[in-house]
Amino acid sequence: MTSRIPPLRPGLVGLANLGNTCFMNSMLQCLFQAGTLSEYFLAQEHKKDLNKDNVLGTGGRLAVEYAALLKKLWSGSYSTVVPKEFKGILSRAAPQFAGYQQHDSQEFMSFLMDGIHEDLNRVKKKPYVENIEGGDGKHTDEEVATEAWTRHLKRNDSVIVDKCQGLLRSHLTCPRCNHQSVTFDPYMSLSLPLPSARNVRGGREYAEGGFFSLEEMDEEPGGVVRWDAAKSVAEPGEEKPPAPAKKKKKKRKASASEEAGGERA
Repeated sequence: MTSRIPPLRPGLVGLANLGNTCFMNSMLQCLFQAGTLSEYFLAQEHKKDLNKDNVLGTGGRLAVEYAALLKKLWSGSYSTVVPKEFKGILSRAAPQFAGYQQHDSQEFMSFLMDGIHEDLNRVKKKPYVENIEGGDGKHTDEEVATEAWTRHLKRNDSVIVDKCQGLLRSHLTCPRCNHQSVTFDPYMSLSLPLPSARNVRGGREYAEGGFFSLEEMDEEPGGVVRWDAAKSVAEPGEEKPPAPAKKKKKKRKASASEEAGGERA
C-alpha cells in the first residue's frame, strides 16, 4: 500500500513491486528524474497537448496516468507509492505487459515513450512525407539533417520529441559500385555493447566505439550481401576477431572390447 510517511526529499520515493514489475519500476524511476520532462508534467502542461483522437495513442489515458503517478512522487507526501493504476492502464494498452511476469526494461521504455508521444502529439492530421537521402555531394550533412528533422516534425511534434529525440546519422557505401547514401533517422535511445571485465575502466569509450564502429558487409554467391558481426566490433587495442570456424566432429574409433560386445549382441 502507499505509505504517507514523508520522504527525505520530494522525488526520493520508492515504487512498490507488483510481482515481477522491477523492469517497469526501474525505468519509471529513471524517467521521473529527467528534469525538463518532469517539469512539463508537474506544471500540467500536458493537458493542453492531449490528443485523444490519435488512433496510434491510448486516447490520452497513458499520458494522464503517467502524470498522476509523477505528481505523487514529487508531492512530498509519500515515501512509497504503489503504481497499481498505472500498471492497469499499461496492461490494457499493451496486453504483452499484462500479468506480473518479468519483461525487458528497454522494450517497456520504448512502448511507454511512444505511447506518451502519440497521446500528446500536437499534429492532428499526419501528412505524407518522403525520406531524404544525402551522399551525392549536392548537399552538406547539415542541410540533409535539417531537412530530415523538418519532415519528421510534420508528423511528430510532442514534448517527447522536444526533450528526448534526436537524429542518428547512417552512412552506407556499396562495396561493388561505391555508391554512398547518408540518411538521418530519428532515435530515442541507443543500444550500446557492454565492455568485458578487463576493459571495464574504459567502458564508455568501448561502448561508444563499438556502436559507432564501421560495419563490414560480405558478399555471398548470388549477390546477396550480409553483415559479418565478427568483423564489426573489436575491443580497444585488439584486432577484430576472425569469424568462428565450423568444427568437424571426429568419429571415435571403437575399442576391441566394444567391437567384441557388438558382435555378441
